[in-house]
Amino acid sequence: MQNLVAGYVAPSARLTPAERARLPMISSELAKHCIALERWELEALTRGARLRFGDIDMHFKALEDWAEFY
Repeated sequence: MQNLVAGYVAPSARLTPAERARLPMISSELAKHCIALERWELEALTRGARLRFGDIDMHFKALEDWAEFY
């Protein structure tokens, strides 16, 4: 039997710990503009995607925590 907590979503394994730590900051920044996004949209913003919503244009620069590969 699995022990699941209602409403708990496991963190994405595709995000680095630093990217995962940015999710609450990005979410709160969007909440200031009354914008609520799906989880995959927040993850895309964490990776450097650009959001254009009406007259709002937001871009969160991608982290370069693997600089030796850039």
